[in-house]
Amino acid sequence: MPIPYGVIVFYLALALWFGLLVQGYRRGAYTPFILFGLAFLLFLNGRYAFDQTANSIAFFIGIYDVPDNLGVGKLAAALAQCADNACTV
Repeated sequence: MPIPYGVIVFYLALALWFGLLVQGYRRGAYTPFILFGLAFLLFLNGRYAFDQTANSIAFFIGIYDVPDNLGVGKLAAALAQCADNACTV
């Protein structure tokens, strides 16, 4: 199962955010870390306004299921495809 583009971007943004934390620790200035974190928060929660709710829920399931994304775990039931795409929440 290929990893969706949005999940890859999420992990890259998370790595960048961690890098800003390390840089802030070294310099003693956390402003870039905080501003990026706020923008990241708005982007993640803004998906509900611009994307369908089902797509946003699937995105959040994808980012929190790291073993499935790395291909080392069993497929989670929430990530399985529904029969005839007749999924209910």
